[in-house]
Amino acid sequence: MNTSSVRPPLRIHSAAGLLSVIPHLLGFTPQNSLVVVGVTAAGQVQFAFRYDLPGQPDAGTAPEIVRHALAVLAQKELPVAVVAGYGP
Repeated sequence: MNTSSVRPPLRIHSAAGLLSVIPHLLGFTPQNSLVVVGVTAAGQVQFAFRYDLPGQPDAGTAPEIVRHALAVLAQKELPVAVVAGYGP
């Protein structure tokens, strides 16, 4: 049994590969969500976070989400983001 807290690196080579690890990054499978994955310039995933999407389209929600996501990425000094939508 491996009791080390260090996780071995996982190489992601495709969009499908990234989509398959998002539930593991979050700890659950997102639904009706927008997921942002923050990545370093060297291509290392640092973290992922998500936003609940409203049941009905709301013109004010998108700019608010973008502003917040950009602020989080800037604070963490992450130059790359991958965004995935889950839902209809």
